[in-house]
Amino acid sequence: MQKKIVLVIPPVLEAKLPMLSIAYLSAYLKKYGYNVKIIDFNIFDKLENSNDIHFWNDNDNCVRYFKNNIDKFKEYIKNEIIDFEPIIVGFTVYGSAFYFIKELSKLIKTFNKSIINIAGGYAWYYNPMAIVENNNIDLIVLGEGEETLLEIANKIFLKQDLSNIDGTIYCAKKQYNNLRKEILDIDMIPFPDFSSFNINKYKLKNTLPLLFSRGCAWRCKFCTTFKTWKNYRNRSANNIYKEIIYRIENNRYLSNFLLYDCAYNQNLQMLEELCELLIQNNINISFGGHAKILPMEVNLLHKMKKAGFNYFNFGLESGSSRVLKLMNKPYTSDFAEDIIRKSFNAGIEVGVNLVVGFPGETEQDFIETLRFIEKNKKYINIIESINLCVIDKYIADNFNDITIQDCNNWHTNDMTNTLDIRQERINKLQKIINECMR
Repeated sequence: MQKKIVLVIPPVLEAKLPMLSIAYLSAYLKKYGYNVKIIDFNIFDKLENSNDIHFWNDNDNCVRYFKNNIDKFKEYIKNEIIDFEPIIVGFTVYGSAFYFIKELSKLIKTFNKSIINIAGGYAWYYNPMAIVENNNIDLIVLGEGEETLLEIANKIFLKQDLSNIDGTIYCAKKQYNNLRKEILDIDMIPFPDFSSFNINKYKLKNTLPLLFSRGCAWRCKFCTTFKTWKNYRNRSANNIYKEIIYRIENNRYLSNFLLYDCAYNQNLQMLEELCELLIQNNINISFGGHAKILPMEVNLLHKMKKAGFNYFNFGLESGSSRVLKLMNKPYTSDFAEDIIRKSFNAGIEVGVNLVVGFPGETEQDFIETLRFIEKNKKYINIIESINLCVIDKYIADNFNDITIQDCNNWHTNDMTNTLDIRQERINKLQKIINECMR
């Protein structure tokens, strides 16, 4: 038996950059002697509407696409997966991937029943039983995957029992095993392995993903990050700096890092240490990503700009202090305004995310968000996203007095917050933004 593993990114996902979580798993497995191959179906067959999440969350569209291309899928699986002779095929799970995982795992078992199919990733928790009941998936990895996947691989290679591995669901018995403790010192995890990705096929050129930390120290009521990562842990500045230098030395045209943290400014001491290393060594590279609205001194912001941190994507969500409090955000709209303006004045571009229709949001609260955007239009370079508030059954316990039909279509029991009302507010907000951001 050969120590071969295939990691699969199913359709349909916009292929902006190599998937960082898969690159981490590949590096970890390779460290322990496994031969890892990565298959990204979003590179294999690029779709013009791959970024249309709502379209691909409609299962009928997934079914139609797969059935229309079944022969192509079969041939690709045979040539790229089966002929490689892996002991494991691991699928990463996200919203629109459930149907494709079901069909792809079925094809794999049709070719070779001895292959162990595994599913894991950020979105497994949305409907784990839907995967468990797929007879072609043998194990589900819960939460952080490196140590769990390695133990699975070792047990398969040694022909040992797979039913009681921490951090898994054993599908044959629908058996939930104990959760695995997370890796506390994430400096010990090897740098992500991008060697199996065809970097040139991805949308963002001269750019690689980079991670400073895992998890989030906050618990915003609409967020599900804690489902995957229970604890916040950050890498040391020196460890991050070493990876940056490694990437620059091995990627001649690299000019940008897209930071995939929940928020890359959660540990300001570490961030300042990293800035000093970059400045002292004259490293000319650009960084940007999601950031929290939290106290940052003007001197630090200027230091960040000098070190190459050129963009904050702030999770503002609302311009109403009352709604921010309902969301469990630890800041007011006035504080958010101050940080946005300080960042902009330090030369750092600012983007913001907005959530419309959070439970408890009144028409007056919504008007305050409109006024916030109008008042600060000079200091906001881009509205990155405007999202209808989504509430699925896994975070519904955070809210009282609501009725849920699906994650998008829910309403308060007094009918003051319905899908139609939220959509009307989205339209008003978009109109204001179009006028302000010209």
